[in-house]
Amino acid sequence: MVKAIVPKGKNKGIWYGSVACRSTGSFDINLKKGRVQGINHKYCQIVQKSDGYKYIIERREMELSHSSHS
Repeated sequence: MVKAIVPKGKNKGIWYGSVACRSTGSFDINLKKGRVQGINHKYCQIVQKSDGYKYIIERREMELSHSSHS
């Protein structure tokens, strides 16, 4: 699984999905709903390797607590 941050062009956006390699050297990212084609390798970051584990990406908010010491 990869995360691709594409800054410009017709595929502009942030994409998460599995990768298919093309003969041109670019990647296709398979999403839950469809596919994004022709993504350059420089925009991709590995999120999950095929190591037998499942990884979940979720957004969490961090709560900061300030305690005063007297």
